[in-house]
Amino acid sequence: MSDTTPTLLERALTANAWFSRISGVVLAVLSPWLADLAGVETWVLVVLGLGLIAYSLWLGAAAARRPINTTEAVIAIAADDVWVAAAAVIIFFLPDALTIGGRWALGAISLVVAGIGVAQAVGLAQMRQGERSAV
Repeated sequence: MSDTTPTLLERALTANAWFSRISGVVLAVLSPWLADLAGVETWVLVVLGLGLIAYSLWLGAAAARRPINTTEAVIAIAADDVWVAAAAVIIFFLPDALTIGGRWALGAISLVVAGIGVAQAVGLAQMRQGERSAV
């Protein structure tokens, strides 16, 4: 009898894919309104949205692969780390780059990204531990 219960890593990668996809669509479709709210040019949000959609497609494929490719999982975790670090730089060191609403939105999104990144890292550690104990 095989265990088909998704692992934490699979669930976290899938959550990341859906969050990125939904965020990308929202940014691309609502970019004129969100650009005014955040204080950036519309094209910035369109490009960011399309990039997130492409990233989400890659994440979805990585989450569906069996077994999960650990290199892809590490790349996803690193990408989340870069997002959170870049957001912190923008929020704390470039405060004029966004409106207060833009900074709050970026901060909230970055908290979600950080949480997903932690879940992916814990899931990857569990997967690696399982591989070691199976040997």
